[in-house]
Amino acid sequence: MSSSVRSVSHEFIRAARLLRRRPLFSGLSVALFALGIGTIATIFAVVNVAMLRPLPYPKPESLVFGTSTEPTGPGSTIDMLLGYVQFARWRTDNTTFAALEGVTPVTMKFLGQGSPEPVTGALVSAGLFDVLGWKPENGRIFTRAEEVPRPGVVVISHGLWQRRFGRDPLIVGKVISIDEEPREIIGVMPAAFPMVFQAADAWMPLPLGPQQQALKARLIRAVGRLQPGVTVEQARSDLARINKALGIERPDEYRLTGAKVLPLREFIFGQQRPTLLALLAAGFVLLAVATINVTSLSFADAIGRQVATMTRIAFGAERRHIIRLRLFEFGVIATAGLIIGLLLAGMSLRALFSAAPDALAGLGDASISWRVVSVAAVVAGFVGLVAGLPAAWHEAGFTMRGLAGSVAKSIGGRNERRRREGLLITQVGLAVVLLVGAALLARNVRALLGQPMGFHTEGVSVVELTFSPSTYPTAAARVQHARRLLEAVKAVPGVSAAATIQTRFVLNETMQTLFEIEGRPTPSASQRFVNIRHVTPEVAQVLGIRLLQGRMFAESDRIDSPPVAIVSTKFAAAYLAGENVIGSRIRRVVTQEAPWMEVVGLVEDVKDAGAGVDLGPQLFVSYFQQNTASARPTIVVRSAVAATSLFPELRRAIWSVDGNQTIDSISPLDQLVLRSAAQPRLAALVAVLLASSAMILVLSGIYSVTVYGVLRRTREIGLRIALGARPMELLWILVRESVIPTVLGVACGVAACVPAVYWMRPLLAQGMSRQDVPTLAGALASIVVASMIAALIPARRALAVPPSVAMRDAG
Repeated sequence: MSSSVRSVSHEFIRAARLLRRRPLFSGLSVALFALGIGTIATIFAVVNVAMLRPLPYPKPESLVFGTSTEPTGPGSTIDMLLGYVQFARWRTDNTTFAALEGVTPVTMKFLGQGSPEPVTGALVSAGLFDVLGWKPENGRIFTRAEEVPRPGVVVISHGLWQRRFGRDPLIVGKVISIDEEPREIIGVMPAAFPMVFQAADAWMPLPLGPQQQALKARLIRAVGRLQPGVTVEQARSDLARINKALGIERPDEYRLTGAKVLPLREFIFGQQRPTLLALLAAGFVLLAVATINVTSLSFADAIGRQVATMTRIAFGAERRHIIRLRLFEFGVIATAGLIIGLLLAGMSLRALFSAAPDALAGLGDASISWRVVSVAAVVAGFVGLVAGLPAAWHEAGFTMRGLAGSVAKSIGGRNERRRREGLLITQVGLAVVLLVGAALLARNVRALLGQPMGFHTEGVSVVELTFSPSTYPTAAARVQHARRLLEAVKAVPGVSAAATIQTRFVLNETMQTLFEIEGRPTPSASQRFVNIRHVTPEVAQVLGIRLLQGRMFAESDRIDSPPVAIVSTKFAAAYLAGENVIGSRIRRVVTQEAPWMEVVGLVEDVKDAGAGVDLGPQLFVSYFQQNTASARPTIVVRSAVAATSLFPELRRAIWSVDGNQTIDSISPLDQLVLRSAAQPRLAALVAVLLASSAMILVLSGIYSVTVYGVLRRTREIGLRIALGARPMELLWILVRESVIPTVLGVACGVAACVPAVYWMRPLLAQGMSRQDVPTLAGALASIVVASMIAALIPARRALAVPPSVAMRDAG
């Protein structure tokens, strides 16, 4: 065994020494390997976390996420969170779950030393931690008896314990202030506890008593563990059965409610899967181009060292020795490329997560793990074999013929030319697919960010707040607090207008409500849902929302005045077509006592849930007339000065009104809009980088193919020059061998783009259009022009060699 190891080590050392004598070939080959392997390792590291690595819970395959659905029209539904009574019935009446628990994300106000700190938290039912299979590091978790309003207990994260309490070993039992209410810390979760579907620093019991079950609010997400042998579809049918029974009891709320059950992994990473698969496929395309390039280089290298190879044959080396040595050389190249590629992948991952943290949310622990290293090693070995074996076999073959004198007569056979042309056509076609994909993804980002959003972002700052339910428990108290905040903010120098709106401008985040229209009963087969926003009067002035009919809200629209509402153009088109919009009356289906509201205004659609998100119909109500504790106000501020320069003054103004007011975040609105398009921007960026790398590889491939052709035709070139052939004619003969396959490769790549674009549809807001034709035509033409330049370099160099030297070297 030891002798075999020594023999292999000796062969590797020998191959490395031979490669050192050919630095151009070995260096370029290692670089190509490293680029391809590094690309695959980087993308696979993210794919591994999202799609392959088990979730950090015991038996994660049995964990599911549950939500309800509501029909919005023929064949269309929307996902809805669960109501309190609905979740309670799901938990007690199901027959397919070992356990089913609930979670509601909240923002809590933590009061300690210094300024109040907003803490991301969650209200959870007592058994959630048991379902996930984790226990506290210190203390205990909740009991069913504590699932009541204001239970006075809290479980905190290891991070919060370390950050705010200095890892106090006596922390359990201490009382802290959260939302200005005393809470006893009963437990600390371990540092490794992974709440991957809802990051949190503090957990409080989710109240599920009769008082909550009487509410119509839908705020709960369900997380459950299936019983052994139960499928996701069986669980969905079970919950649908419960919904049907609940719909008979409470038809106004649940008559048409369905159930949706997803594996927990799909809920967490499902939206990222199409992007990751597309990037992984693009990475393998780039790897294929690199492999083809190395193969072409190896053929050219074999021609360049044919004298040394024939010498070995003359001294008794057999065909298998030639092949073995060549494969060991590629083993050295693959190993070096693997090491450098993994280093590049590690740096690329850090760069990606630094540049696009929002797009890679939930994937922050992606790293070069043992699985990534194993896959990269297998890919490197396979690519090394694919790239090295054909050239090794070819090299052994032509050297045997060379001993018989046929090399001196060879000017490049038809089969060899076809092979070179086939390799070139393939890599050009693959590069074209990457180029078109990158162009479409980049255009998609431009289209997303260029869509009219119904508001202006320039000069607007967004201040996210959370009102304490204990300090401001009633609608009137929240109105008074909001007025005082807005007055203080408007007094800041440079501020021209300020208002509140119930949105955080976060991707896909919205709040919906059921409603009905006076005199127009809701169709029996669907529910009427609308995106609702509680706003203050100056919101149109701050955001530049266009009023089309009627009026905006006024200061006179108060709690004690007749309720009014404003609707969007899509609301009017969907529900008030053929009627006078102004003067119509609508009512939220929240309670039987919900007031009728008169529509006083019509505005353009406001797409405040992220770039590219079409919210559909919208309903605006005055925050000064009606609001709820769950309607988190966001202050929007228009200023004539740079937004970031205002941030310290805005904080001081808000804390001058309430020193304990938490400020969740302050951001320029244009940055929030850009952040909402983070995933498509990241996909476009990576695709552009891959396409650029493919272009570099194609040009190096064309160069190597031309070099190979020149080497094979050295005698022919010398003979033609000696017989008086014109240099331009010879130049065209040499360049043509690369340009014609390039043109054919472009044509094949364009044909391959049809299924590729079809496969990319989930990533694109729209397919190819006429506006893309000039851009793509220019890009494809650039490949042809660049290929001619890459082919001209070695061709002109070959023509500069005197005929006597060329014929002597060929002989």
